[in-house]
Amino acid sequence: MPAKVKPANNTSAAGARAKPLPRFPVPRHAPPALSPGLAAAGVRLRAATMDDLPFLRQLNRAILAPAFALAPWSAAERDAVMTEQFDLQHRHYLQHFPRADYWIIERAGNAGAKPIGRYYLNRHGTLWRALDLGFLPGKRGFGAALLNWTKTLAAAAGADGFDFHVAHDNSRAHALYLKLGFEDVDAPLATHQRMIWRNPKAGSRGPSSR
Repeated sequence: MPAKVKPANNTSAAGARAKPLPRFPVPRHAPPALSPGLAAAGVRLRAATMDDLPFLRQLNRAILAPAFALAPWSAAERDAVMTEQFDLQHRHYLQHFPRADYWIIERAGNAGAKPIGRYYLNRHGTLWRALDLGFLPGKRGFGAALLNWTKTLAAAAGADGFDFHVAHDNSRAHALYLKLGFEDVDAPLATHQRMIWRNPKAGSRGPSSR
């Protein structure tokens, strides 16, 4: 979970928000086939487009809402902070990981496929990185399966493994990741802990500490 921030009131921040957000990269390939279990549950991935921004903002607010519930701000201030946080995060991802996969997680239903989350995964380099994996409230339950699926992909590609950062206040997720074979690595950051899964077939090369 992103760190809490205060409402910005300086002109530079306002100017940054006024600039159009960078566009998602155009994928060169379709997402890899999901595991049979995920496919049977109606889960699928598709590339995110700028048309998904309203959903992604809704998802971001749903994820951040509990952390901001007790903040001494008005509803408008909380909404402004969450909007600013989303924009800054989006710019950061696209600037530093321009070749990553930006996927919308959908689930099929009687009314057709509906978005339920997002999965941003950087599959370039010897060490992959899960940038973000999040679901709408009430739509969780597929995170572990997606991480195990990613482990299978990384192993098949010969990657050293893949890593991500988990918030210190998300103890349930941290415990789950340990059960899935991830381990803490590096000194804890102010708000997050880096975790890594190491591919046992990757040889003796040590994974990057980036």
